[in-house]
Order: sequence, then structure tokens, then C-alpha cells
Amino acid sequence: MKNLLPCFLLLPILSFSQLNIQHVDNDCPVHLPVSISNLKQLKKLSWEIDDEYVHSSICKCKKLTELHLYNMGMCELPDLSNIPFLEVLMLTGTEWEKGIPPKWIRKCTELKELCLIEGNMSVLPAFIEKLNLDYLSVRDNFLEFLPKWIFNIHSAHIDVSNNDIEELPATIRLLNPHVNFFNISGNPLRTVPAGIEMAIKSCIFIIGDHTNLCEQDKMLFLN
Repeated sequence: MKNLLPCFLLLPILSFSQLNIQHVDNDCPVHLPVSISNLKQLKKLSWEIDDEYVHSSICKCKKLTELHLYNMGMCELPDLSNIPFLEVLMLTGTEWEKGIPPKWIRKCTELKELCLIEGNMSVLPAFIEKLNLDYLSVRDNFLEFLPKWIFNIHSAHIDVSNNDIEELPATIRLLNPHVNFFNISGNPLRTVPAGIEMAIKSCIFIIGDHTNLCEQDKMLFLN
């Protein structure tokens, strides 16, 4: 038995560790059982959360490379950096303490895709600068500003859309050359820094329609 296994089939048989299940996809809010750790070949897990916490037994799924947890709310997570080959981490609807993601994410050194979306994040944590990401999305949060070090993120795809950002840091003009897509749409931008043309010329820069920019600044993104 391999690859995709829906929740209603999975729950009764999780006690059998010999099953070669590689992909579990559950889209209904139910308890994530401790026995998920019995799936030694599991590579991808998608789960609709209905718990106050995720048990640390999930870290025993040593071959897990993709983890998607939906509607997190105030659910507490263990230190997922103990999953050695985790490359994709998506957490939606998370209500972080003080609006700040946990520091253990910085120890997930194999991460290539990080999506912390539709939550209450108020500050982009500094450890993101140190991760070697290909894809970063923090859309639909409550970010009011981008830090000065945003230019140094190596990710090819950066999505900070639908936050509360009113202005961009001056360092945005020095955007890392690895970035080829930057989505700032859905933010109440009022002004853009001088020299932003340098960043616009090097990548696809999306500002969208929901902006308070003057017409002159808007034209920078249209040319």
C-alpha cells in the first residue's frame, strides 16, 4: 500500500508499522494520532488540525520531506527541526504567541519551501534570512513592515501579499539577484524608496491594485 491514503482508511490501521505508506492527505478536522510515527516510509503529510498540540511522535517520521498543517489556530507544535529531511513546511491559520513564529524553524536547514500563511504573524523573524529557501510565503498575515535585511533573502519566490505594509525599506533596491518573483500586492503601500527600479528590473514585482501609491510611483511598476 503506497502513496496517497485518505483519513478514513488511515486511522484504523496506523498501528501496523510495516505498511509502506508514503503520502497521507486528510482534509477533515480530526485528531492527528500519535501512531502516525508508525509510518516509517511517510514522505508527505497533509492534515487538517483539530488539536491543542501536535505530539512529538511526528518527529519519528524520519523520511518526511513535506508537511502541510491546516487551520492551526493555537495548536502547539514540537520542534520539527528533528525531522532531518524536511524540505517543505506549510502552516496555515496559526495564532503564534505574540505573533512571532518559533525559533526552532531556523534549525530546519533542509527547508526549501516555507509557507506561514493566513495567521497572526506581526514580525518577519530574522532567522528567515539565514534559511536557504527557494520559496517563501507569509501572505495574509499582519506584517506592518519589512525588515531592512529583506534584500538578503535568497528565495527565488517571495510572497508578502495581503499584509499591512505601508512602505518598503530602502534596502529593497538591493534585492538578492536570486529573487525572480516578489509579490507585495494587497498591502496599503503609500510610498516606494528611491532606486527601487533596480529591483523591479531584476524580477517580476507585483503590487496589485490595492495601493495608495501616487501615479508617478505606480508607473515605475508598469514600465
